[in-house]
Amino acid sequence: MIDTQRLMVQCTMLRQPTLQESAADFFVGFDIDHTPYLFLPTAHGVLEDNELYAVPILMRKKQSSMYLLDDTILAVDLKDFNEFHCDLTYYFGPEYNMLRRYLKSTEYRSYVMWSNGIRQDQINELLDSYATAESEEVKESIRVQLSRFSRQTNNH
Repeated sequence: MIDTQRLMVQCTMLRQPTLQESAADFFVGFDIDHTPYLFLPTAHGVLEDNELYAVPILMRKKQSSMYLLDDTILAVDLKDFNEFHCDLTYYFGPEYNMLRRYLKSTEYRSYVMWSNGIRQDQINELLDSYATAESEEVKESIRVQLSRFSRQTNNH
């Protein structure tokens, strides 16, 4: 069951981040230390196969039922998570109000721009390496790496 959930999260979140995201297309996961994380859209090929970008969810010290998103974005391995949720009301309020605000925030906009830049930089580096590759074996290896980026599908 957990492997199926992990695959659902990965398939849904492996997409190019955009500024027009729907709050309903996000998941929260708990790692082995029971820390909740909000998974962020992560472009194909930017991270290793089982990794996504995520933001830790922090409990407010004086109000244990109130949560905040950390300002740190981390690359996390989905294999380190043992629980996933698609109903985000508990963390983000009715109609995911806090998540909707986050998706319009400067922090999220910066993440989208940064993520797009990282992806393009990685593609450019591979294309430069391909152009200077001396053997067909090296070129094939680079083609395989580039194919990770071509699996990108845009859900929005």
